[in-house]
Amino acid sequence: STLPELLGDAGYTSGIFGKWHLGDNYPFRPQDRGFDEVLIHGGGGVGQTPDVWNNDYFDDTYERNGKFEKFEGYCTDVWFREAAAFLEGENDDRPFFAYVSTNAPHHPYLVDESYSKPYVDAGVPKTMANFYGMVTCIDENVGQILARLEEIGKRENTIVIFMTDN
Repeated sequence: STLPELLGDAGYTSGIFGKWHLGDNYPFRPQDRGFDEVLIHGGGGVGQTPDVWNNDYFDDTYERNGKFEKFEGYCTDVWFREAAAFLEGENDDRPFFAYVSTNAPHHPYLVDESYSKPYVDAGVPKTMANFYGMVTCIDENVGQILARLEEIGKRENTIVIFMTDN
């Protein structure tokens, strides 16, 4: 059993937002493994072969609950924005598990220039400036979702675990 399956048995609703990377076909998709709400890109990274053609981190098409949907904005912002909407969703009183798995910071290190420019201006080489910019974007989004949990009265009773593989 997966964590979302076990939590579902205990009355939780579960959502994934971002990178799944454990299979794109039945029976390995997240919706086959206990997630009630699914918003993912294909494969292991945005723009990789199993992903939607021409996805490039900005204004991409992702898979929501088995159907493709076009989104506006930077991928990391989309994952967190949609996770925040899930937290405020129709199951307001139901316990939840929200798994936000960003593909950033990861090669090819694409990020809006507003995030990388402060590092470039400080003399950091462009590739590393983009990497740091991706981290900054993640930090900003984590802060926003923590603030949103506080605003909607769910922060006190929510466990937040932050981990990374990059």
